[in-house]
Amino acid sequence: MKRIYLVIVALFATIVAMTASAQEEISITLVIDNPDAVTVNISSQKQEIVAGNNVFTFGLYTQLEVRPNSNYAITSITDKDGNVVSLNDYYLSKYFYSTDDNGQIYTVSTKELNRICSFVLVVRDADKVKATFSGSGEVLPLVSGSGTFAFDPEIERELILTSTSTKKIFQITVNDEPITVEWTNRINLSEGLTIVVDTEYPDMPCNITIQLPEEIDYSCIQSVTVDGRENGHDSGLICCQAYDEVSISFKPEYEVKGYSFDGVEQSMEGFTGSINFTPIDLPSRDFIVYVDIQLRPTLYATVIVDNPDNVCATLQYDPISLNAGENVIEFKSNASTFSVSDSAIGKVSKLTKTSNGEETDITGTYFITLEDGMILNVETTAKDLPNSFVLYVEGSEACDNAFGLSNSDWEEYKVAEGYNIIPFNDGELKLSLSGETVDGNQSVWINYEQVGPKTEGGNYWKFTPSDGDVVKAFALNPTPDTYQVTFNVDGDEMGNPMTIKDKVVSNENWKSFTVLGSTEIQFSCDADVLAEVRHGEELIELTKTEDSQSFLFTVTKNTSFDVKFEDAGVENVFINQESDNDNVYNLQGIRIGKRSDLNSLPQGLYIVGNKKVTVK
Repeated sequence: MKRIYLVIVALFATIVAMTASAQEEISITLVIDNPDAVTVNISSQKQEIVAGNNVFTFGLYTQLEVRPNSNYAITSITDKDGNVVSLNDYYLSKYFYSTDDNGQIYTVSTKELNRICSFVLVVRDADKVKATFSGSGEVLPLVSGSGTFAFDPEIERELILTSTSTKKIFQITVNDEPITVEWTNRINLSEGLTIVVDTEYPDMPCNITIQLPEEIDYSCIQSVTVDGRENGHDSGLICCQAYDEVSISFKPEYEVKGYSFDGVEQSMEGFTGSINFTPIDLPSRDFIVYVDIQLRPTLYATVIVDNPDNVCATLQYDPISLNAGENVIEFKSNASTFSVSDSAIGKVSKLTKTSNGEETDITGTYFITLEDGMILNVETTAKDLPNSFVLYVEGSEACDNAFGLSNSDWEEYKVAEGYNIIPFNDGELKLSLSGETVDGNQSVWINYEQVGPKTEGGNYWKFTPSDGDVVKAFALNPTPDTYQVTFNVDGDEMGNPMTIKDKVVSNENWKSFTVLGSTEIQFSCDADVLAEVRHGEELIELTKTEDSQSFLFTVTKNTSFDVKFEDAGVENVFINQESDNDNVYNLQGIRIGKRSDLNSLPQGLYIVGNKKVTVK
């Protein structure tokens, strides 16, 4: 999740600035020569316009569009200083980010098209082609087959043909002469031209064999795609068609030194981890792609941190866990990047780098390019967080897109499945439960009241906790069950018994209460009573201290316990004091040893010389 936060923190800051500034307004003027020639949209809403001055007032971060209508073109747009405003695909699209634009005047000049020339366009499959006139930006209404289209030779000088499928257009001919096909094709127009567009590729199967050095197996390949679709590669054989675009990408721990395509060495210029090629004119035959690849050497750096809970660390932008003390980090020689940043509960106070025997203070640097043998020493301090709440999480393993808790500064808490004690200061927190398998199944409860996500149908929650709150988050359960917990007391109630659920909530009625979902409960009473607790036939062992005795239990269904109390006072134990001052008895009056044996006895209360003695 940290990786996501690092990428979007700048975006978040921008959004905050946009929200703060959205109340500011600006006014601009559009001077339009012909209101029939254009359509004006502000924030996608069509505006009424007239010839001459049109004044519009709106907030910052608003989009303005001025588009030509059919049979018209925008010939120019200038600002109040006479500067020409650049157009995007022959229309104006502009966002207003600053009050510096207040009072700006844009003059829009248009022309009604004089389409006195024509050409013939033959398209085999109109669904796979987009045809646009330059100058006007008008999109032609294509149908499969032949059509005749008129154009203005002064304004619409080019026809722009682009593919709308996952592949380039197969073939384009202009007056029977083929042209080199690109993703975007610009054709100069003239009277009587005939343009034929063929989108259908011939059926020409090709088998591509990937060959690697003898010591390298196919696990070095990260993915193979054919026309953008995943393709198997475990056997090193790619089955495709001639003219398919094939891409083979490799895992970053491997270095590609070169490759050849059907015996011809290929250029490595611009190589970014994958090789791309298109088999052309190779019907019904196999060919070979040989890749000269080797495993990069494993290098090592050492990260020393006093308290890993105070920081968040990533290697190649993926989160990693650190332990207190020395951590040996393995990496490859491809400029691996390590980062360490403040967590939600602590911060980096000092960061030093030792490389080639030289120590450098790099405090304030969060992204470090690792070198073999480098030592990074991270000194941290804990933040003053006087409050805390309980966060219980269930189903976090299903949150494959994002999971975690962060504060308003996008600093993360280290949150695990189950119970977490979260220290915090005043402020808003964000809880993310995002994944393909959890969408629509999440639910979050604060102090046993269900709360909705930040946006309806969303998968993250923003909330401001209070000290002692209980937050329970279920990634795969929109309606967790509630269970009844009952303690049945046999005889008198003694020893100030009490029960606590979810680590912090003391039950007003200790003997009968409800819990939400899987819940940890604790029973406790004073140490100087005999307490026998049974869950069905099972006798529960109590953990004893000098002052109390207790047990923990996780409730996953309606659950009852049977409790029996007895006074543990010494008056019920009869001992011959004349001869037994050195003997040790249990609370049932049975002699179990001498005074010298006390240190070897289990924890608990014993009687020595008519006095209670506690063994810890």
